Amino acid sequence: MKKILLFITTIIVFQSCNFKKSNLQPNIRSDKIKIINMPETYQYESNLSLIFEKIEYIQLATSKECHLVMPLKTAFHNNHFFILDFLRGLYVFDQKGNYSHQIGKIGRGPGEFIEIRDFDFDEKGNVLILDYKRILRYRPDGKYLDNYLEFDFATNDFYCNPYQFVFVQPLSFYIWGGTMGIEKEAKDHFAMYKMDDSKLVKNYFPLKYKLEDKQHRFLRCGGEILINPVVGNDTINSIINGDLVAKYFVKFKHGVDAKTIPNKLNSLSDFGLDLLNSRDISHNMSNPLETQNWLSFEFTYRRNSVITLFDKRNNKVYTIKSYGIDQKKSEKLMHYTFDFMYDDSFCSIVSAKDFLQINENLKKPGNSPNYINLNGKSVNINDNHVIIKYKPF
Repeated sequence: MKKILLFITTIIVFQSCNFKKSNLQPNIRSDKIKIINMPETYQYESNLSLIFEKIEYIQLATSKECHLVMPLKTAFHNNHFFILDFLRGLYVFDQKGNYSHQIGKIGRGPGEFIEIRDFDFDEKGNVLILDYKRILRYRPDGKYLDNYLEFDFATNDFYCNPYQFVFVQPLSFYIWGGTMGIEKEAKDHFAMYKMDDSKLVKNYFPLKYKLEDKQHRFLRCGGEILINPVVGNDTINSIINGDLVAKYFVKFKHGVDAKTIPNKLNSLSDFGLDLLNSRDISHNMSNPLETQNWLSFEFTYRRNSVITLFDKRNNKVYTIKSYGIDQKKSEKLMHYTFDFMYDDSFCSIVSAKDFLQINENLKKPGNSPNYINLNGKSVNINDNHVIIKYKPF
């Protein structure tokens, strides 16, 4: 099998204002931003044992009542995995992958939701579910508590239809509406707002075109919440103690900025083909996650999905090709993305089919040693999804 070359680039991280001003907004603090200088070209890591101390997996129980179709969001809370499955509901598994229970259900009765758009947890550990124009609250065991908050922003001058949210403090949230439900021009609209007690009090990321949807805009990492950037903004913002702070600026040699995106643009899909066919531009940075020592994010380059891991202690960046049009199935060593944090590890939730392919490739001669701990179990192609834990050094 064709070996993927090892590439480790030393980069300097420093506090400075020497970066694209178009990435900053006046209402986001940026006095302590750190800059990560990315290399001009990328070569890809294949020896995962240089980065990860351990790779383990947790097999989720397989049964009709909890078989996942398309997991949209996973979070670890109260010693359990909470998994939002597409158009189905919120399912709870314990640390060993055993099915526990479901939170709420679709309906119009007490404790039921019209639709489940997102979920999070309040200061007491209760589960909050974002429904249409309201937030419902449940105990971790699934018992319905109350209709926590109601709101209607469709009548405001700045239209917002929240489909993602994150809890900050009682009755205070950051909400993401993007361009969902906006039919007219996006002038004077914003992608994100801060909501206090059913009122919008601050706005962020002015809309100049319709945004591409992402499954995760708010990613919890310990006590912080990282925000998935929009195209043309390579700043990773973080919610710290309730305030929005510009934390990292990822400086690509050739990135997407205000100069790259045409001034007159109805939708990013008009611009997407140019990005996709580009031989130089790095774009679609997404899914920032971090531990005390590591920062992870992804981006697209030459139709390749690239996972980047930055070692904050040694100021080194590692790039791993998780998917590419020129990549053979036999070269796939990782899933496309990290979805959430658990046990100081970057975690992916994958189908049984994907897991079997990844595990088989890791065991082949010339690849990384088999760091996946099978725990004496076996996975079949028709089993439920699998959580893979990548724990870095």
